[in-house]
Amino acid sequence: MTTPTLETAYGRFLDLLQATRQRYLVIGALAVGMVGEARLTHDLDFLLFLAPDELPAFLRHARRRGFRFATAEVQRRVQATGTFRLSDHGVPIDCLVASTALEEQMWRRAKRLRLHRRPARFPSPEDLILLKLLPGRPKDALDAESVVTRQRGRLDLAYLRKTAQRMADELHDPGIWHRLRQLLG
Repeated sequence: MTTPTLETAYGRFLDLLQATRQRYLVIGALAVGMVGEARLTHDLDFLLFLAPDELPAFLRHARRRGFRFATAEVQRRVQATGTFRLSDHGVPIDCLVASTALEEQMWRRAKRLRLHRRPARFPSPEDLILLKLLPGRPKDALDAESVVTRQRGRLDLAYLRKTAQRMADELHDPGIWHRLRQLLG
């Protein structure tokens, strides 16, 4: 048996998403590497546009294709945090379940890019920056900074500012707006 790789797990998960006709965006370090500066990662991150009643069928398909997870734990985490984790031969696949109008907006603005010879949907650079500003963690701030640096001069700054302000208002978190202002200088 070959050593499991992120590339293999990425391809297998994209196949699952295609087979289940699941809308998704590749997020996390893979997305940052496409529009910012690549960094080492040991997992995959996806934003799934999965309705609550679609979760059981999606998990059945995932299990049939060899992905590992504890069903009860997935259901508990989705209820508590809107996230869940699958594993493909030891490679963690973290899934965030879309639940906001902003995420739907990100879907409409998504870009189709090729990674590992596979076309996939990625958030626009602006939307990836906004996703990275939400948690407020140092690692995410560095990711957002790398996207701003690489995309400087091509970013829709008006969209970034307007959407960050809306997010800050909706989430009652002025930190999002302040982090963007600091990032853009």
